[in-house]
Amino acid sequence: MAKQFWHCDRCGGNFDHGESCDCKKKEPRLLISETLILGVDISKDDTACIQIVKVIGNTRKVVNTIYGEEARQTYDILMNRGAVVKV
Repeated sequence: MAKQFWHCDRCGGNFDHGESCDCKKKEPRLLISETLILGVDISKDDTACIQIVKVIGNTRKVVNTIYGEEARQTYDILMNRGAVVKV
């Protein structure tokens, strides 16, 4: 029976048995392995809402929730519609 993959606790990478991880090399590298999920609910008769969720492995954490006009503007910017945000 073949050995299963192994997981590097430092960088979060998954490797086949016998494969080495190069995250400990001295050269600088980005050690992020994450997924961001953006959930959008924008309708005419309700408050607009965007929720940003960070996924690492099997865990999920809500990073931010944006409501109202700010949610609409953020969505337009993310969809390259050219919305202007007033500061």
